[in-house]
Amino acid sequence: MSYCSNCGQEMPMGARFCSGCGAAQSQPQQIQQSMQPQQPQPQPVQQQYGQPMQPQFYGMPMNGFMQPKKSKKPLIIILSILGVLCIAAAIVLPLNLNGKASSKRVLKKFFSAIEQRDYYRMVSVLLPEEREWYDEKVNAYYGGNAADFMENRYGDMRDIEWTIRDVRELSDDELDELNEDIAGYYDENYIATRAFYYDLELNVTYEGGETDTDNDDFYVIKVGSKWYLGD
Repeated sequence: MSYCSNCGQEMPMGARFCSGCGAAQSQPQQIQQSMQPQQPQPQPVQQQYGQPMQPQFYGMPMNGFMQPKKSKKPLIIILSILGVLCIAAAIVLPLNLNGKASSKRVLKKFFSAIEQRDYYRMVSVLLPEEREWYDEKVNAYYGGNAADFMENRYGDMRDIEWTIRDVRELSDDELDELNEDIAGYYDENYIATRAFYYDLELNVTYEGGETDTDNDDFYVIKVGSKWYLGD
């Protein structure tokens, strides 16, 4: 509402002339004024714990340069080298160990055959000429009966325990000397490509319970692809 500036009569808001006295109204008085709403100031988007969220671009922060990725090539090269070394060790190591294990199996087979009085198993670990020598003895003195031969020669033995005191593979020079001895002893040309020397302690239990301990040495040689027992 407004009032006439001349007579003070109440008059409508915005009227230019008073309806009572007719005076012109130059600046009508307003009791109420419209208030302009205050526009809120934009606030930064808040992340959890009240920290401002930084603009993101494809998951990378825009306020810094993209960090270069570390190259994986050195790691791949190292793993490749280790793989090659493992493969080489897996090939070479079993070959070296296989020779020693194979030579030891020859001794085990020999003494086991004696305990079981198994003639053919015993001579199977000998060189062919050694087998022929045993066969001649069996035929000449036991009428070809191998069981009688084994009983007569080993019949009083009940148990043979053998312990390796020392074992080593012969060097190239020692192998050459061994081959010279083999060539002078056998008619056939046996060439040993590898050989192991065994120093054994033998503990023998006889039929009556008596025991005997002795030391003996053996050579186990490889001729071709097979291993044989030698004195």
